[in-house]
Amino acid sequence: MIYFFTFFQLGDLSNPELRILTDNLDKIRYGGEEVEVRRLSVLGLLPETEYYMTYDGSTTMPPCHETLTWVILNKPIYITKQQVCLILCIFLLIYFPFE
Repeated sequence: MIYFFTFFQLGDLSNPELRILTDNLDKIRYGGEEVEVRRLSVLGLLPETEYYMTYDGSTTMPPCHETLTWVILNKPIYITKQQVCLILCIFLLIYFPFE
């Protein structure tokens, strides 16, 4: 298994593909809801770079099998403060639903 990791950096403009995701996340109001994303380039979510580091590691959830390679990209993708707030709100909605 291979996992890709990239850093996020706050900016006035965001990665265009990330914007597609966050624009659709804004349509989710309740835990368990889904939104279809019709046009998204996964490659476009990654920063343009030829440089990266790799290391053999483990998954981040138990049982933490040491069976994957992490690929860490050396450049960030940009995200706005509004997108960070939206992603955090969705995370809280999913993992800590109001009852």
